[in-house]
Amino acid sequence: MVERRMAIETITCDKCGRDLDHESGDEDKFPNQLRITLNEDECVNDRVRLDLCTDCLRPIWEKICQAIGADPEAGELRIGQDYN
Repeated sequence: MVERRMAIETITCDKCGRDLDHESGDEDKFPNQLRITLNEDECVNDRVRLDLCTDCLRPIWEKICQAIGADPEAGELRIGQDYN
């Protein structure tokens, strides 16, 4: 008998530690990936990547929008929306 093992990726919120799941029907448990990249095409750049629950992402996203003068309710800036 051949034993097969399957790795299961667990995603946790980098801020509050809550377990996140793409299959969850609960919007707050959906994993949001926040990526901030500065000077991506330059040889000196900076990157930040965080997995965040919607509760933890929302205030960060609102502050980012406020800092850059963008409306967080604008179509292309909505949290959790597909860009298709």
